[in-house]
Parts: sequence; structure tokens; C-alpha cells
Amino acid sequence: MKLERTQDWREGLPDVTFFCPACECDHGVWVTPNKNILKESCWSFNGNFEKPTFAPSLKITTPTPQGYHICHNIITNGLIHYCNDCTHKFAGQTIELPEIES
Repeated sequence: MKLERTQDWREGLPDVTFFCPACECDHGVWVTPNKNILKESCWSFNGNFEKPTFAPSLKITTPTPQGYHICHNIITNGLIHYCNDCTHKFAGQTIELPEIES
């Protein structure tokens, strides 16, 4: 499986997570509006846990002592398309979404 459904349905937690090889950690995606901490926005999801597609893009910006770490990607049909504004080594590349280890 390439996505993991969040088991804890508390307010504010993402609905699904995926492992990002560029950041070497999980990223969460909200696909249910009433769970999203922002309430007014969430991502569309095709419902396929093996070849997921989310829209719009996901952009994770994390402050670091050196500035910001940016991971901006588009997930389509199980592929992660890393945008050119990423600050990691996968910027501009497309790779297959990895399997989540149980």
C-alpha cells in the first residue's frame, strides 16, 4: 500500500499519509473538509490507495536554522512530481510513490 489511512479521526489530523523520500518522513493530506483544521480547503482524492491522485499540489514549508525546507509536489496516478521550487535533491524529478512498510 502506498497510502495509510489515519486511524485516529480526531479533529485536525490528516485523513491519509504517505512517505516522502525527499523529506524522509510522512506527509499528511486532508480529503475530508470537516476534519481539516482550515475548514474551507482540502484536497481532492481519487480514492485509490495504490495509485493515488491528489489535487491541487501539496506544499510543505518547514522553518530551519538555515531558512526554509520546501517540499512542493503533485501526486498523480501514484507518481510524485516534485516541483522546481523544492529545496531538496528531488526538485524537478518524478518518482514512484514508495510502499509504506507495515
